[in-house]
Amino acid sequence: MKLTHISDNTHAPSGRILLIFAGWGMDTHPFSTLTRDDYDLWVAYDYASPEPTDETPLKSASEICVLAWSFGVIEAARFIISHPHLPITLKVAVNGTHHPVDDNRGIPESIFQGTLDGLSEQSLLKFYRRMCGSQAATAQFLATRPHRSINSLRDELLHIASLPHTDEQNVSWDTVFISRYDRIIPCDNQQRAWAMHLDVRLTDSNHLPDFSDIIASTVTHKPMVARRFIRAASSYEANASVQRIVAAHLSELWRNMQPSEEAQTVVEAGAGTGLLTNEYLKWASPTNLTLWDLAELQHTLPGHHEQCDAETSIRNLATNSIDAIASASVIQWFDSPISFIHQCMRVVRPGGIIAIATYGPDNMKELIPFAPSPAHYLSAETWRKALQDEHAEISISEDRHSIAFDTPSQLLRHLRLTGVNTSVSTRSLSAARSILSSSIREITYHPIYIVIRMK
Repeated sequence: MKLTHISDNTHAPSGRILLIFAGWGMDTHPFSTLTRDDYDLWVAYDYASPEPTDETPLKSASEICVLAWSFGVIEAARFIISHPHLPITLKVAVNGTHHPVDDNRGIPESIFQGTLDGLSEQSLLKFYRRMCGSQAATAQFLATRPHRSINSLRDELLHIASLPHTDEQNVSWDTVFISRYDRIIPCDNQQRAWAMHLDVRLTDSNHLPDFSDIIASTVTHKPMVARRFIRAASSYEANASVQRIVAAHLSELWRNMQPSEEAQTVVEAGAGTGLLTNEYLKWASPTNLTLWDLAELQHTLPGHHEQCDAETSIRNLATNSIDAIASASVIQWFDSPISFIHQCMRVVRPGGIIAIATYGPDNMKELIPFAPSPAHYLSAETWRKALQDEHAEISISEDRHSIAFDTPSQLLRHLRLTGVNTSVSTRSLSAARSILSSSIREITYHPIYIVIRMK
């Protein structure tokens, strides 16, 4: 496997890496137009080559998001399993399975063997056309086509054919994308392979997806989230009426599940202006309180302050070292909310509490038509399936709150003053104009409450 850095910047200031596992026959060229100013971009490819011995950039990263495509899915799964200590959060699989050559769950064996037996420059161009799905898409791909020899492609096919299938339970993919019109790995085969997965998204595309769209819809631009909430900090509390209700209710649920022994060591992720902090301090008196946030916290808030990414900082805490971890209206911005809560379950001691409030699929559903990349929220049922654990008592509940406005302009103002508009940016003139010309005067909040007591 070759591993190559493709970003313009030498290292992303945040230490975050987006690692793309390419499909068969690829190299860095098809990904050369991808850009992210908040992540350092790396591409893994040519899986018949020896694995690189120098993985220093990956080991020194603060966070790694993995996007695996086509035959890169099984290679990414093998890599993730063999590198358990890397700070991998988000894991996205696109048009691939853990059964690369399989009549029912991958590419049919006859098609794979035919590709191998007849491999030539002419057959490769035919493969590209099937992969892209249209003449225009093929022409665009050929402008940045891989620079690989036929012999190297043949070696890679032989390597893929020799791979053992990977047990799906060993890799917890966050999201699986399947293209309806995939002519390389049939859509039906992919759906059978991922039948038990919690978050499968069907797209109206071909085997070669729009990577920019997938990245935009799955990888959070955390600096942008931080900037929006910083801008809204002075107006947030006066306008975040639902978030105040959510914080109060989460605090009540936490208190009801709290054992008689009071939590002494508490960590709050995404403390913000202190809505949740002030609620639980009405009844709790932790001797060691730590508040985390992407932005600098107000000095008037109690406890020890850390300006950090909670999703990566949680990995630095020792197992069974914390009495309680809490977070309200925050983890929906994380790259992998499920991974975060699993990390919380590792960190919180037996008898300790995890109290989390996030949002569900109906959150701001009225704005979906105006969002180029709508936010994707997990349902309460998905959370129940994802967090099943015999070593924990888990309570998951949900609610809905609607806010009515006199005019669409007041609705836009609410989004701006609370900073919650990461899906529909009020700084986008086209989105703002569309909302203003619509009849929308109401938005829905769909809070989901997750309270866990570790056994």
